[in-house]
Amino acid sequence: MDDRLLLINFPKATETGEFAHYLRRKFGPDFLVFNLSEHSYPTEPFLNQVVECVFPGYPCPPLEAIFTTCRHIHSWLRSGPEHVAFLHCQATRVPSSDTRNRFEAAW
Repeated sequence: MDDRLLLINFPKATETGEFAHYLRRKFGPDFLVFNLSEHSYPTEPFLNQVVECVFPGYPCPPLEAIFTTCRHIHSWLRSGPEHVAFLHCQATRVPSSDTRNRFEAAW
């Protein structure tokens, strides 16, 4: 499953529309973005397929929040072989990388 769980950069305001268009064109409705940052952005360009997993003030999300996010990712990926999940945080990749590593260790 790990080839369908990808880390991406936080979408810059000037690039959000272009990036959302790329995801829609390449994956249709089969993508889900997990926003692990403290900042929200308009989800309409992403077909509202953005899950807000906000962990304010944490360099690493709390374990319970990671587990909940991992269960959601697992459910999404298992619900279709064509499904792809994208993780991103804001400035660093610590929350995204940590969540991906824990997901791969658990499933």
